[in-house]
Order: sequence, then structure tokens, then C-alpha cells
Amino acid sequence: MAFQIGTTFSTGPALWRCTDVGTRTLVAVRIDKVITLRPLGESQTWATDQDAADPRKLPGWLNGPPYALAEFCFDEGDIDAVEIVLREKVAVWDPAAEARE
Repeated sequence: MAFQIGTTFSTGPALWRCTDVGTRTLVAVRIDKVITLRPLGESQTWATDQDAADPRKLPGWLNGPPYALAEFCFDEGDIDAVEIVLREKVAVWDPAAEARE
């Protein structure tokens, strides 16, 4: 697969936008939901909040670099398992609909 910065792809339940391409890796931000970390009291144990914010509808989240969203690295094994999502389908992409196809 030919990736370039801005390519959108799916890993099944998540939608990603490529932010950097290496020889055998790529870096991407998740663009179908914002996931934030929050501390749980004095013990500083962390929990994950899955915020209702959709970065596709709030374009400031996708401005970068640097990005407001966490970037994740995908290696060559991960890349083999992803599916590129066409630009016209990004705004309406839904993992449940993808599973039914």
C-alpha cells in the first residue's frame, strides 16, 4: 500500500489519518473519536475517557504538527492489516457499517 501524509485508513474499529511515513513504519492520529486520559484521585491511577468529540467535525483537532491528538506508530505487520478509506467516505465512516459490508 502506498501511504502518504493525509492518507486515511481503518484498523477495523478505528479510523486513522497518517501524519508521517517511514521506510517500514507510519505514524497516525485516530480521527473517529477523542480518547483522553484522566487521573483517578490521589493514587494517580489513570483511566481512559472516551469523549464524544469527533475530530472529523472539529477540525482544530487535526491541525498539526504538533497534533492535539496522540500519535501512534504502526509497523510493517500493522500496516498489512489496515484498509485505506476513500476521502469521500471519511466523514460518514462508521465501524458498525464497515463490519456489515
